[in-house]
Amino acid sequence: MEEQKLLSNPATKVSDFVNADETTKTMANTNMEELCQPVKSGNGIEDGGNDKEATEEPPIPEFGEDVSSFEVVRRYLCSYNIDNTRLSRLEHLERELFFIHHISKIKQK
Repeated sequence: MEEQKLLSNPATKVSDFVNADETTKTMANTNMEELCQPVKSGNGIEDGGNDKEATEEPPIPEFGEDVSSFEVVRRYLCSYNIDNTRLSRLEHLERELFFIHHISKIKQK
């Protein structure tokens, strides 16, 4: 409502919009220490969810998924006019992906 009054007045300045919320009431006065307390104590924020879900790491994708995802990134980047340096970096990442897969197969033997 305050904004409507400001919009309808031709003499309104940008600073009037910036200061429009100064009179808005909040639920509580908090400071940075109070906001950070749950994180510092390790409790986190209670959301009624399962704590196990929050600490579980996502599963490591299979190699085929990795290659498919990398191909999507390659198509996206190559859809723009990228220079040879960036293209070289992309090719280097692809070689690294296959190298890491190869090394992991050797370690499994």
